[in-house]
Amino acid sequence: MKDQENLKYPNVLKHIQAESEALNFRMASDSLTGSFLRTLAASKPASMFLELGTGTGISAAWLLNGMDQKSKLISVDQDDKVIAVARKYLGQDRRVVFHAEDATIF
Repeated sequence: MKDQENLKYPNVLKHIQAESEALNFRMASDSLTGSFLRTLAASKPASMFLELGTGTGISAAWLLNGMDQKSKLISVDQDDKVIAVARKYLGQDRRVVFHAEDATIF
């Protein structure tokens, strides 16, 4: 099967993946899951999304890639080291807000 042949990856994905590997962060979504997240986000225009477990931002990159300009993403992770990667590559996007705290408290 050629599942990944026609995937259009978010522009920042390769940078986030490289930093994820450097941090030995192994809990990231794969590209097919990311593509599915993008499709789900695209199916809900002008919506609010909540992501618990930002990690380095790989899933957030896919979600943002599918979201329209009226949608918002709130992403929460308690690990400052990994969420810093997400902020570095995605934090300039006005549709996303990152919270570095325990999701149960958030």
